[in-house]
Amino acid sequence: MTFLLAFGAAFAQPINPFLEGSETDIFRAERQVVTVASRYAQTVEQAPSLVSVISADDIHQMGFRTLTDVLRTIPGVYISVSKESRSLAWFRGTVSADNNKILLLVDGVPWYDGVYTHAWIDEYVPLYNVRQIEVIKGPGSAVYGTNAFAGVINVVTYSAEELSGSHLHVSVGSQARAEVAVITGAKIGENASVKAFARALDMRGDGLSTTPKGEPNIVASNPKRAVNGGIEFNVHNTTLRYDFIDFTHTYFVNPQFDIWSVLLESSDEFNLNYRNDFFYLRSDISLGLMGTF
Repeated sequence: MTFLLAFGAAFAQPINPFLEGSETDIFRAERQVVTVASRYAQTVEQAPSLVSVISADDIHQMGFRTLTDVLRTIPGVYISVSKESRSLAWFRGTVSADNNKILLLVDGVPWYDGVYTHAWIDEYVPLYNVRQIEVIKGPGSAVYGTNAFAGVINVVTYSAEELSGSHLHVSVGSQARAEVAVITGAKIGENASVKAFARALDMRGDGLSTTPKGEPNIVASNPKRAVNGGIEFNVHNTTLRYDFIDFTHTYFVNPQFDIWSVLLESSDEFNLNYRNDFFYLRSDISLGLMGTF
């Protein structure tokens, strides 16, 4: 359970049914725009793939804390836990020990570990800065290439214009969870904008159920720590962005066959450390009727 601290007020306004739009107008206004299917913006109805969309309102209302929580609610996606306590996603029954059969994108850019190329769907990607999550269940390699064999996940973050100021996120909850995040965005002149964020997470992990030797393990005492940050500049049709993720999960291993082994032996530990840096420069060139290059 996570407790969020928020301030604000809501005032109910009377509804005039004679001023409301028709059902057709309302439907058109509520159509969701996605980019994951074709790498350019189009409505869900126009997309050539079946796309599941989870909005920021869905995330807040359902209390999702991780990408794993989101994927659990999508039919056809199954979540399991690996022996080192990582969450693994199965798309249409395709199982992979390193999550390397699904492609994780953030704003259309691949985000996966540089060693095993797996998609990290635990505390690796924060949800406080997410406008919507787009999910394709099925092959996407024709569009995205490597790692999109079973499915594609595109995490869409807020733009600088949508943020229009600074926002503070603070949450505490079970498993000694504490998270602090700051995000800011602003326009600079007519055709430029800047966005930056920083986030720190500390919590007590679930830990392994057994040691590598198959012996019972100490549970609920394996801390996790994540530090995220990034900055993005946009000028006209050019985007320059840098993001980094530093994630550590420490495992304490102590066989518990009998009380003497617990009292006389100190617990061993080993760490899973992930540090990834993402840097990209993108510029869109209009080709008129032919589209954008």
